[in-house]
Amino acid sequence: MSKSKLKQQASEYYRHSPVSCWILGLTSGVLVAAIIALDLLVPCISFLTIPFLVAPILFSAQVQHVMLKTEATITVTSSLRTFGLYYKRDFFGTFSIIFNFFKSLVVFLVLETAISMVASTIFVILNPQFEASINSLYQLLYSYEFTYEDIINQLNANNYLILKFLSICIIPSIFIALIFFIYNLSRYSLMVYYKMHLRRTDSRFAKLVYQFAMRGRRIEMLRNYLSLQWPLYLLLVIGFAGGSVFGYFFYYDILKMIGFGLVGGALLGAFFLPFYFSNMQALYDMYAGLYDAVTKEVTTSLIGRLQSDIDLSEQEKERLEETLSDVDGPLNDEGDDDNKKDPEGS
Repeated sequence: MSKSKLKQQASEYYRHSPVSCWILGLTSGVLVAAIIALDLLVPCISFLTIPFLVAPILFSAQVQHVMLKTEATITVTSSLRTFGLYYKRDFFGTFSIIFNFFKSLVVFLVLETAISMVASTIFVILNPQFEASINSLYQLLYSYEFTYEDIINQLNANNYLILKFLSICIIPSIFIALIFFIYNLSRYSLMVYYKMHLRRTDSRFAKLVYQFAMRGRRIEMLRNYLSLQWPLYLLLVIGFAGGSVFGYFFYYDILKMIGFGLVGGALLGAFFLPFYFSNMQALYDMYAGLYDAVTKEVTTSLIGRLQSDIDLSEQEKERLEETLSDVDGPLNDEGDDDNKKDPEGS
């Protein structure tokens, strides 16, 4: 499928139910922004809310967007049901949040270290007070007798010198790591469509198929992905930058800057979600044949190896053979009325 056909397919998915796409996209985006805003009240709570609330909300919206093709009605009940579906064995871990978080953390640490080394040298040259301010902050931290207000006061001393330094080092590093994190969650979300296509496939097998299918194609997939989704990242840049600047000038607090940046990015990004899910579904369609071919190859190989190494039980054989047969006759095709109503199946 060429890029022009890819965009045409995404447009067709959107035009099928534009009003529902907007309701689904904006509702999900606003909920995500509201949850992330809790960081302004409880700093760093996003480490809990993103994996346990934000991810299921986006998963639920993604599944319901697929259901729109079957003329299904999106209701509060269906939203709660698909939200809970994320925590079931078949789908839990689909986004690989923990793995992607640690990859993003490495990106942040590398960037923050590199920027700090350059920025500290420049600050020392431009402002002789910088080194003394940093030493005072270290003395405060090493004393183990300080409050949050003490740290804020120290950061804001000398015309906010240290706050400016930390803003330059931390804010860009966090944003780039965040973009990296969002992209990885997005590409792993393709497995949601794959698992809806083959419901009896667990997450580990889905990841194995995805990794095999993308070998040598990651750059190609990235180009196709960005050709559809680049407006989302533009909105994230504008929203995060605007929120961070707001936090800097009105609160002079590095944590508030990060919090407002996250909220700003989420709010602006919400306006692209009505198109985002249509784009992802079209992107999956582009590689669906490849996933099916890899599934057949991997499943056949596993059956052969397992049969030669151990005696499989009848139940184990049936499960592997069902996965293989599902590729030839997907359980959720348009002729299956039950699956139109329920993404879980029987």
